[in-house]
Amino acid sequence: MKKIYSIFLLISIISITQPNLVSAQVNVQDSIALVAIYNSMGGAHWRSSINWLTTAPVQQWEGITVQNNRVVTVQLGSYNLNGILPAEIGYLTHVEKFDLRENHNISGTIPPEIGNMKNLKELFIYNSKLTGSIPHEIGKLKMLEALYFNGDLLTGSLPAEIGYLTNLETIDVHYNRLSDTLPRQLGNLKNISTLSLSSNNFTGSIPVQLKNLTNLVWLDLSRNQLTGKIPSGLGDLSILNYLDLSFNKLEGFIPTHIADLPSNLRIYLNNNNFTFAGMVRIDKRFYKPAYSPQATIPMHYNNNILSVSVGGILAFNTYNWYKNGTLYQTITGDSTLPVNESGSYYVVATSHQAPKLTLYSDTINYTMGNNLIATNLSNKNLSASLYPNPVKENATLTFYAQGKYTIKVVDFSGKLMQIRTGIAVNGEKNMLQLDASKFANGLYMVTISDEKNNNQILKINKSN
Repeated sequence: MKKIYSIFLLISIISITQPNLVSAQVNVQDSIALVAIYNSMGGAHWRSSINWLTTAPVQQWEGITVQNNRVVTVQLGSYNLNGILPAEIGYLTHVEKFDLRENHNISGTIPPEIGNMKNLKELFIYNSKLTGSIPHEIGKLKMLEALYFNGDLLTGSLPAEIGYLTNLETIDVHYNRLSDTLPRQLGNLKNISTLSLSSNNFTGSIPVQLKNLTNLVWLDLSRNQLTGKIPSGLGDLSILNYLDLSFNKLEGFIPTHIADLPSNLRIYLNNNNFTFAGMVRIDKRFYKPAYSPQATIPMHYNNNILSVSVGGILAFNTYNWYKNGTLYQTITGDSTLPVNESGSYYVVATSHQAPKLTLYSDTINYTMGNNLIATNLSNKNLSASLYPNPVKENATLTFYAQGKYTIKVVDFSGKLMQIRTGIAVNGEKNMLQLDASKFANGLYMVTISDEKNNNQILKINKSN
């Protein structure tokens, strides 16, 4: 095990034993920062730490690059760093690249002193166990071009100050636990080409200011809790070739301008609350667009008539009505069904304008005599989602619940196919896999309930 020297002792030894190397040493504050990184992040157990804390010139310390006696690169990706980022990293004011990627045991928070690294251009600390929020001091890094915090455990909001780092070309913070609304200041990032914010808990609408990002090539906002409509201005992003808005709660008409984007665009709109409205141009314009499935649509009841609204041109829509799990009537061009028999009703709608999309309604239990109506499937308390859907083998179920939960999978005859129980992590997204490999092809109901009487029912389509 290496003996840990203080930086002052280290400099003294170098000066006495190797005076010809003194000029090769770095600024004292840089040295203090490197020693702090070694001591705070388990340097003795790194995958390799050649020459660290020896009398060798700092230029020869593994992963370190020095220019004009200042450290300009710290590159220790996948070195088994273990511990917290020390505040002393703020002394590295000439570092341009700070790369600690794929060190899975980096923990603790991002020190606000990171804002002192004023020459930083590339920042990589991903696939670690960083917690806490992204400090607002990140907005001081005016030279920053690439920001990667993906695959960490970060919480809080995305700081608005990031929107003033006008040299940024890439922001990747996907797969964290970030929340709150997306700052409108993101629209200031005129040089950005990649914006990856997926797999977080962002809420609210997509900022209309994103239309200003004319150099954007990759936009991924998937797997959040975004609501509202797609801003029509996204259709102005003329060089966009990847757009993923899937697994949110977006709704409304698909803007016409979206279909004016380059035909090679890979576009993903599935698992939202969209209907057939505006899908026809998406289907015709792009190669293999993903817009199926969508969320369950609500069923309406009035004067013994059931109806749904699925968008698109009515004449092109076909409605397959089911009663008690069996096909009851098929109607084209009319979204209503008069009912005069008790039973459980739902409808499956298709459209010639969007052939890849099938829309499923919630279920209404209708009882003759007292006209008792009960709806279950529109409950969104658990914010549950299933993917992929259709499924071949395993489907991933995500949901929010409180306390003990129960998950049941039944076919449309009511036969119980699978049951799962557990204790939810309150306030966080819970995730588990459902094995559908032995199910026959067809539709199944997935019911989720928790001890607070929150519940949700989803439909899943098993298909080979």
